Amino acid sequence: MSDNLEEKMIRTATAAIALSLALPLALGVTSAMAAGLDGLYAGADIGIGTLKYEVPGTDLSGDDDGLTYGAFGGWRTNFNGNWIGGVEARIGDTDSNIFAGGVTLSSGREWSVSGLLGYQLDPRWMLFGTLGYDNLKLRAHSGPASASDTLDGIRLSLGAEYALTEQISLRGSLDGSAYGNETIAGARFDDITMGRASIAALYRF
Repeated sequence: MSDNLEEKMIRTATAAIALSLALPLALGVTSAMAAGLDGLYAGADIGIGTLKYEVPGTDLSGDDDGLTYGAFGGWRTNFNGNWIGGVEARIGDTDSNIFAGGVTLSSGREWSVSGLLGYQLDPRWMLFGTLGYDNLKLRAHSGPASASDTLDGIRLSLGAEYALTEQISLRGSLDGSAYGNETIAGARFDDITMGRASIAALYRF
């Protein structure tokens, strides 16, 4: 990945996180309705991840669905009525494997840090979105030869959360990460993306 693209991704992710933290402090308005979803939280998720890429100069492309799972934690605060802002970090793994052009590309460990913005519809339901930095490990192998690399990307997600109790919530989300172009083990991969559909349970402390 080029240095300019990587710098732009990091700047965009940093700005999103900073904005999600600054808005609640700047507005400083609380809501009794939203108070139940703020504070520290942690959880675990599981779902399906789809890795995609294109091989430049050819008509070849690849995509594969695999299991994705991870653990996450964060902090949220309510502001300006029913709006909720915060920051969330996640670490997980995926197992997508694509074969194209004689090379197999496999996804692995990933981690991300994102800013979060949500809107609480009622005491139990919240719609939310996140935007931030994502890091994915990929391995390319052809026969006995293999190599791995880590990719920097931007991660965007949209989802909904339902509070079962004062401390436990369930949520579902759709998200995607874009990593740009990368050369691994001498093979060029363009427009690398990872899409995910997942469900999660979380506990509010």
